[in-house]
Amino acid sequence: SITIRPQLCTYLLFAVLLALLEGARRGRTWLLAGVPPLFAAWVNLHGGFLAGLCVLGAVAAGVFLDALLRRPGDGRAPPPVRRALAFAGAGVASAAATLANPYGVGLWAWLARSLGVDRSDRISEWRSVGLDSQSGILVALIVLCAVALGRRWRWVPSAHALVLAGLSLMAVRHLRHGAFVAIAACFCAPGALHALYRRWAAPPPHDLEPGQLARFRILVAALLLPALGGYFLLPGRGLPELRLRADGSSPFPTGAVQYLDAHPEVRGNLLVHFDWAQLVIYRYAPRLRVFFDGRFRTVYPAEVEEDFFAFHRGEQPDAWRRALDRYPTEWVLVEAEAPAAKLLREDPAWRVVYRDAQAVLYGRGPGPEPVVRGEPPESLPFAPP
Repeated sequence: SITIRPQLCTYLLFAVLLALLEGARRGRTWLLAGVPPLFAAWVNLHGGFLAGLCVLGAVAAGVFLDALLRRPGDGRAPPPVRRALAFAGAGVASAAATLANPYGVGLWAWLARSLGVDRSDRISEWRSVGLDSQSGILVALIVLCAVALGRRWRWVPSAHALVLAGLSLMAVRHLRHGAFVAIAACFCAPGALHALYRRWAAPPPHDLEPGQLARFRILVAALLLPALGGYFLLPGRGLPELRLRADGSSPFPTGAVQYLDAHPEVRGNLLVHFDWAQLVIYRYAPRLRVFFDGRFRTVYPAEVEEDFFAFHRGEQPDAWRRALDRYPTEWVLVEAEAPAAKLLREDPAWRVVYRDAQAVLYGRGPGPEPVVRGEPPESLPFAPP
């Protein structure tokens, strides 16, 4: 699969936000001046800025709660009430900064509509925690953080507890938020986790002094950076060749891709299986135009999304045909055993153009005899020929 995604911007900016907020919570409130500009950039990169706003609100609430409870803080910090007001001001300014996008308030209206749509049946990362290895790692991290912070609850800042509790609830409901828990744990629970580790594990012969740790980091960087630079810059070296594979966790239709490469006359409007759509865009645009892809409502109207998934489910005759009858669909590329493939097989208006054990390509109207193969190629180069 293609792993360079806009979420990477969110994970980076989320870590930067936590660093700014933690520094401000410890007394350097001037760091809050960098938070609104961060959100002004974030809102134009990825919708994950909403998680950032929630965390900002949780930290502000935690600082305010500690002020009410008169809990001790960092000796260098401003008075608790003044610090809480500084966080509240940063929150208001950051929310206003998110309006600095091409759509203004319209982006918030769109998000309100889009986030109300349940996609757990369509995208695995929107599903809740289940009985699998990925869920197990997330649950283990949440439990460890809860136990570690629970043992030291008298000294845990309210901001840390609120942030980790809120993010953990989000991650249990939607797996894709698990990365936020992992990043937040690095800021909110390292001391507690270390104390828990020291309680359970045998103590080391001696602890590293801060100066020793700093020198160790410099040594690692000094060794690693030249090695990486040499690997990528030396002639004949570089990233390994990316390949499309017909099996595994992210299978691609290698046989159909091979057919499309060899038949440039296949052009126009293609209704393609969701997991393959962005590959088609990368490899064949503008020759082939896809019906729908993983950008969802950031690009496509809600009714197009509904018609697309109704077609692939193939449940109701009047619903699954909308994607064929309402739009100028000329080609359909789906999994060979998908419900839609079986329905099209019985439709005289559509013919099989290419078929193998993995995928089938349909065309509208009469044409030459179909190309039928057995197993698709095991792999193909990712880049087009």
